Amino acid sequence: MDIPSSYRQSAGKKKGGKKGGSKPQLFDDTSVQSPPNQGYGPPQTGYMEQNQGGFGNQPQPGAPGWGQQFPGQQMFQDPMANMAMQYGTSLAGQGKDIVNKNFEKYVSTSKLKYYFAVDTSYVGKKLLTLIFPFTKKEWSIKYDQDQPVAPRFDDNAPDLYIPVMAFVTYILVSGLVLGTQERFSPEQLGMQASTALVWLIIELVAVMMSLYIMNMKSELTYMDVLAYNGYKFVGMIFILLGGMLFQSSGFYCVLAWFSLTIVFFLVRTLKVKILPHSHGDEYHGGGAKRSLYLVLSISLVQPLLMWWLTRHIVFA
Repeated sequence: MDIPSSYRQSAGKKKGGKKGGSKPQLFDDTSVQSPPNQGYGPPQTGYMEQNQGGFGNQPQPGAPGWGQQFPGQQMFQDPMANMAMQYGTSLAGQGKDIVNKNFEKYVSTSKLKYYFAVDTSYVGKKLLTLIFPFTKKEWSIKYDQDQPVAPRFDDNAPDLYIPVMAFVTYILVSGLVLGTQERFSPEQLGMQASTALVWLIIELVAVMMSLYIMNMKSELTYMDVLAYNGYKFVGMIFILLGGMLFQSSGFYCVLAWFSLTIVFFLVRTLKVKILPHSHGDEYHGGGAKRSLYLVLSISLVQPLLMWWLTRHIVFA
């Protein structure tokens, strides 16, 4: 069949138009690298050519992203900033060492652990002694190579576990009593805690100053003073409960009992710590009398503080 020549020419023009048209391709053919400056867009360079030397290096000049820095990169490259950071780190380390040395000097960690080295048996026997001290016969403290043994091995050794727990319980019972009287508030609990702590610190300062002024040689340390003065909070818990349950009669009856027990307990205990064991002439005279007066003063002050710190809670 013969095809007209005009039709063959128009068909040829359509085929040629598809090959030589100026419409760009949507995707580049990556199987064969096209020659430079041909095709659509500028020539592309490989990623590894721009970042030779590994990850994190700066791009080559003229490449995309050249001259840009990460946030904070300039600060780390500044030598003055590095020096300031090093100086601040060293200064913080020196301050920490000074604080640790001073804390270890005044509050030794090993000594603090000694006063909390208790067990259930010790706590039970100590509480029984504080409530009924009149039946106890042995009050001496045991030593191991001139060092007192841990409280869990000696019922007569002072501890800080019972005073701390008794102090916290005293604050909680105070809130309970105030709640029954519809006077409870968080500010009242804070006031009770701060007042009790202030009086405890005043006692500590007064005893240590008395030992220093009177020039007494005793085995009593400031932690021992905190322990012995803190035992009164055990009686104060029962005083508050007695006042809450039986009003004024219960308050004064329980106060009278625990006043006797705390005085008897402290006199028998502090005699071992404060009264001198030497038989020299100095201690047969004024030294022994001063020590006895100090023991009686510490013991007789405790009932007054117990009454003062519980009276305003029970009686509105």
